[in-house]
Amino acid sequence: MKKKVIIMAMIGVSIILFSCENTSVNGNNETLNEDQLLIEAQEAQIKKLEKENDELLTKLNSTQINLKYAGEQITYFQQFSLDALDYLSDKELVVLAKKQLEYTLEVNGQIMPKDGKIEIQENNIEISLSERQPANNALPVEIYSKGEISGRYEKHMQDFNPNPTVTNWRDGTVVTAIQYQYLEVNSGTTISFSITDELKERLGLDTTQISIVKK
Repeated sequence: MKKKVIIMAMIGVSIILFSCENTSVNGNNETLNEDQLLIEAQEAQIKKLEKENDELLTKLNSTQINLKYAGEQITYFQQFSLDALDYLSDKELVVLAKKQLEYTLEVNGQIMPKDGKIEIQENNIEISLSERQPANNALPVEIYSKGEISGRYEKHMQDFNPNPTVTNWRDGTVVTAIQYQYLEVNSGTTISFSITDELKERLGLDTTQISIVKK
């Protein structure tokens, strides 16, 4: 009887040990599988990043080549333009220089009509003469300066009646302007002034007499 009990106990212990061993092996296998999957995922991510890095390097090299080519083209055309200027007469150079600068006469943001007459509804009136320069100028300074109107802006706008309330200067990189302001203008009021023939030509107007009527 005792032998049977001992044998049964030994069998039970063997089963328990075998089960524990299987559990341990399975656990180790699961851990190994998880580690392997993690390594594979990391390797895949590394390959993806390496591919993206190669693509970026290719684009960078292409961009550098394009920039170098563009720089060479700009240098070529600048030199070509300078060489071409040698074949122009002084009169043609002045015409070319004038095309680089745009002069505008506005009243409350409205371009002055060719006949020099305009009606305004607002109580406050602002007259603005502006010069717009090109963002990039390829002409030499001595030629470019031939396109500017002579003297200061205010010398080209005279005989204001009545006189403006406020006079302001606006000096920017591209746009420079002089502004004359009239505040609280009564209905029926006429503001008049004259401009020089030189400014008339640059503005493309048909007259040197300017008239602004407050409606």
